[in-house]
Amino acid sequence: MNKQDPSGERRTLWRIETIPYVFYTLVGIAVLYVVGSIAWDALRNGGLLPPPTKLDRYECASPAGNFSISYAHGAGRVQIKSASGLLDGAVSQNQFDWQGFANDRNVLGFAPPKEIVFDDGRTLRLSGPDLNNVVCNKAPEASSQPRAIAQ
Repeated sequence: MNKQDPSGERRTLWRIETIPYVFYTLVGIAVLYVVGSIAWDALRNGGLLPPPTKLDRYECASPAGNFSISYAHGAGRVQIKSASGLLDGAVSQNQFDWQGFANDRNVLGFAPPKEIVFDDGRTLRLSGPDLNNVVCNKAPEASSQPRAIAQ
């Protein structure tokens, strides 16, 4: 075989022995890409867990007083705010857990709701000791666009 023969180089390059090297190189590149993207997302999020979801705000009017509730279906956390105060809690299977403040009327001015009776994404219907089927409507989101000042 002549040392200047280009077809001989091609035959050496595509021999059976080179296939595992090509395969392992491609697998290694794919593994490095996946591990790198996981590390990049972890750095960007500040940890391996995804960032918390934004809670939707609902405005409620009841005989006990007006209040707002921040809740997102499936989020597992809830926050209720009245003119008297603010209360954080958890929600599981449409039942609220107010961490020991379930019947305390001092924080909000009324006893917080015990359960979600109905949820369709636009409205919530709440029930509790001082609230009986109170309907809460989703508050419009504030525009992220800056307003232009008219002159």
